[in-house]
Amino acid sequence: MSAFPHPVLHAPFCSAEAFDRAFRVLETNTVGEDLLPVGGFTRPFLTPGGGYGAGWWSLDSALAAEGVKWTDPALAEGLIANLAAVQRPDGRIPFWYQDAPEAAVYNVHEEITGTPKYIEVCWHLLQRSRDRQLAETAYSLFCRNLDWWETKRQDPRTGLMTAVFEECLMPQLYTGSMQYAPVDTNMDLVPAYWVTAQLAGRLGKETEARGFYQRMAALQAAVREHLWDERQATFAPLWVRTGLHEPICSANAFMVLRHGTASPAQKTALLHRLCDREAYGLEGYTLPSVSRLDPRFFVVRGPYIGNLCWSGSIWATINLSVICGLRECGEEPLAAKLALSTVREFADNYSEFLCPEDGSGQGVQAYSFTAALFVQLIIDEIFGIRYEAQTDSLRLSPLPVPAEMSLTGLTLPNGRTLDVHFKDGAVTVC
Repeated sequence: MSAFPHPVLHAPFCSAEAFDRAFRVLETNTVGEDLLPVGGFTRPFLTPGGGYGAGWWSLDSALAAEGVKWTDPALAEGLIANLAAVQRPDGRIPFWYQDAPEAAVYNVHEEITGTPKYIEVCWHLLQRSRDRQLAETAYSLFCRNLDWWETKRQDPRTGLMTAVFEECLMPQLYTGSMQYAPVDTNMDLVPAYWVTAQLAGRLGKETEARGFYQRMAALQAAVREHLWDERQATFAPLWVRTGLHEPICSANAFMVLRHGTASPAQKTALLHRLCDREAYGLEGYTLPSVSRLDPRFFVVRGPYIGNLCWSGSIWATINLSVICGLRECGEEPLAAKLALSTVREFADNYSEFLCPEDGSGQGVQAYSFTAALFVQLIIDEIFGIRYEAQTDSLRLSPLPVPAEMSLTGLTLPNGRTLDVHFKDGAVTVC
């Protein structure tokens, strides 16, 4: 059971019952004290769900924490201790709980990690806590992991990060390191540098903070220069040894809107493509993970089957990254439109991914990170609720959603309960 009661939503885009069921998916997929330890994790955690069993994956278990942070902060914060417990001496965070050569996945025998979203998730948890030791543990985790990426995956010529297997989403299953530089991996590491700099500043390490901002800026410059494909007028993965771009128009390209990474001209081109009804558009079922006009666009019905599921299926994690990018580059009306369509399509449909033709749920039907990101989209993005424990302050930055809506009974980390009501641009908080 949750430590706090579930908040209650009243909104035209999602029923109160559907919102509540998202929290229940997370509770169902929680591995408690009685089943520990698992693969080095010593604190309760969330498993992906379904046939993936009772183990952890660094991506799935991290993203799932975004949902339970509002109802079970201790469970969410346990992610930091768990990741620190399994971090290897060289700084690598394992991909999953069976991290051993004899448990190689899809014939990948190289030591691998997961898509590096876990650092930003941990930062969201730290913002809600005053625990200095937890912050120090996380800072060491972040620094060592970023050093691993630079040592093991950074191409010295371009400055881009390369990826193996599911270190990116649209994984190149059989490719070794120092070959394939994907857009999403690099753009997950940009905010990772940013939050590490923020945490360094919070801990009084100003010189180190400046260093992380500089490393972030260098990676952003590399993305702008080397991942932009003039022929396709979009960002595309780069094969670093040949200098050729992968000929694919993926929704991951829109992640380059984050932290002002895209140049003004690149931003204009991205927004034009995003609003192209035939390619992506923001009408109907959206956002397909690959443009509908791309030759690789593929519709998967049934269980997860690797790359093809990232070649057209709709994923909550891609949509959230794009929504955050749109907010950060000043395109809040577009962010609101995508956020609403995402919530409507995933409401009471917490499947692993959706079919881009009819919005039907595919893969695992009660998937942890889908339910968690659904909750995060509503509370953190649509309502825009931010709590900062260091100053015990609450900030509301809602998306411009043209709807009357309320969220009641939301428990803040300080124990107070929050009720928020939006109507005609006016906000009531009690």
